Amino acid sequence: MQILNAPSRQEIDRAHTWLQSLDIGIPSIRNLSHVSRLKSASWLTFLITSIPIHLLFNSSVFETTYDGSQWYLTFATEAFTQGAPFFPPGASLLLAGSLGPDIGIGVYGEIGGYGEKVSVDQYWNASSIIRQKIESVAKESHSWTILSAEQCYSEYVSCNPRGEYGDVIFIINSTASEEGWKRSDIFTFDPSTNLSASWNPHIPPNAVNSLWFSAQCNVGRTKSTSGRDDTCTNVCLGAMGFDRYKFRFNETLPMAYEPWLIPFFPAVRHRDKSLFGKGLEFNDKFDLLHVNHCLAKPVQPSCKVGLSNALLLIVIVSIFVKAIQGGVVAWKLPSTSLVTLGDAIESFILYPDTVTLGIGTLSIADAQRIEVSRNSLVAPRHDNIF
Repeated sequence: MQILNAPSRQEIDRAHTWLQSLDIGIPSIRNLSHVSRLKSASWLTFLITSIPIHLLFNSSVFETTYDGSQWYLTFATEAFTQGAPFFPPGASLLLAGSLGPDIGIGVYGEIGGYGEKVSVDQYWNASSIIRQKIESVAKESHSWTILSAEQCYSEYVSCNPRGEYGDVIFIINSTASEEGWKRSDIFTFDPSTNLSASWNPHIPPNAVNSLWFSAQCNVGRTKSTSGRDDTCTNVCLGAMGFDRYKFRFNETLPMAYEPWLIPFFPAVRHRDKSLFGKGLEFNDKFDLLHVNHCLAKPVQPSCKVGLSNALLLIVIVSIFVKAIQGGVVAWKLPSTSLVTLGDAIESFILYPDTVTLGIGTLSIADAQRIEVSRNSLVAPRHDNIF
């Protein structure tokens, strides 16, 4: 571009005949009107094709980082991670998502904030995905990272993406025994109902259950039009003791109890025992769950190099056009350009210019003479007609 912008000796002489000066040794846009059309068009082509290369090439290749939104939540005793027996859906008899299946053996109606919906047959089917997930958590969780209750609270009662920790077990201090809970201690079924016949084959009334509750969770962020009122959705906030599962993105939810005690059952929180259903009595002392600590599964971030095909195509086309134009210039450039001051000095010493001859040291008188000569060239001609 600097060579194309520099005038040749012929172009300088032509400009001098019109008493116009040109710039030597610097990029100069004003030279474009005095150089050949090939040089000016080529200079503009190089300029236009350089813009995408400089602005888009770095943007066409980029890095992506992993920000997960899915994680699995489990409430259990320490014995759950050490091979103790468990009976899904857990000692709470609480189904994730929809808290009560259609077959009428659940405990509650449908309430948000308790994870994604799971039907009761998935808990009792040994080959179902949810049952296999619970079993894998029981086998693997003993090797997960230990988090304090405070660390666990700040990590999961939030809209944080799952970049460092994923699945988590809240280790609960059971008020019944260290191993877990008995269904008969927590719930009393009315003999006139079929609740016992429905639950006994899957959760025996006097068997110790090391599992309390589990659910598939996810977090999400909803953008607002203003950008200041973004909302966060955490579908497991209800299971962690909150009456809602949506909150403002930058909002910090205070811990209800310290140490961390989770009021788990919504019926007790709202003092509405009708949520427990007919034929069922609940022992209120099992509502508050004391979180001793957590076991969180470390996440292996999956970072990748991304590529924008559209931006890269624009860059490739620009480079292709630039390469072709460079070949055209090398083939068709009519004469040598005076790129530096040394080139101009050499040319004017060897071939003096008649217009500028004798004014190598330009004085004020010379400048005035050139200005007068220029004005006489461009001044309108007046002919006297008699």
